Order: sequence, then structure tokens, then C-alpha cells
Amino acid sequence: MTYTSGAKYSQGEAFYKMRYTKTLARIAALKLAVTKKDPLFYLYCMRGYSISKKTKASVYSHSTRR
Repeated sequence: MTYTSGAKYSQGEAFYKMRYTKTLARIAALKLAVTKKDPLFYLYCMRGYSISKKTKASVYSHSTRR
């Protein structure tokens, strides 16, 4: 299976935006990789998570100001 350059990291970015801890993201990525029968998916997922964490991708949150 081939991925576009940015799309292969999108699941990891989604895990970060959903505020998964690194441990939970690893478990979820591993489960998805096994389900997809694609061992590289785990690596792409975790790389996407790391990139998002490093760039501090915007995380959806409710504003406390009114």
C-alpha cells in the first residue's frame, strides 16, 4: 500500500490531537497496524505523533473565556 507524503502521518497526528498519551498512541497504532497487516503503519503513526508533538499541532479545546 502506498501513501501520499503527508497522509501516512495523519493517524498519528489525530492521536495527538485527541490528547492520547504516548503509551496509548503506541497501543492504538500497534492495533491498527496488525488490523491493516501493515507493519510500517505503526512507524508512520508514531512518526506522525512525534511530529505533531514537536510542532505542537493545535489541539481542539474549549475556551474558558466568554
